[in-house]
Amino acid sequence: MDLNARKTMLIMRRRALLADLASIGKALRPAGPQDAKAVQERVFHALGRVQQIEVERIEAALRRMESGQYGVCTGCGTSILPARLELLPDTPVCEDCNWAA
Repeated sequence: MDLNARKTMLIMRRRALLADLASIGKALRPAGPQDAKAVQERVFHALGRVQQIEVERIEAALRRMESGQYGVCTGCGTSILPARLELLPDTPVCEDCNWAA
């Protein structure tokens, strides 16, 4: 996949995640028994946090694309294998640095 296609894919994923986060925010409005609401709220907060982290990773990858550093490991400075970027397009590190962390 070329860089422009990967960038487009990341932008679309970010857009979808932000829409999901907006839906989660709406779902957290009070509606129903407080015990059930408290459990639901904890679940939605956890889901929202996971999605926020993914949005942050995508935005960092897009910044690396803009700066010409996409595909360069932020840990050791070596090139990230294309196959790894294909599977994890927002990854900031090579496989060796990932395992070392």
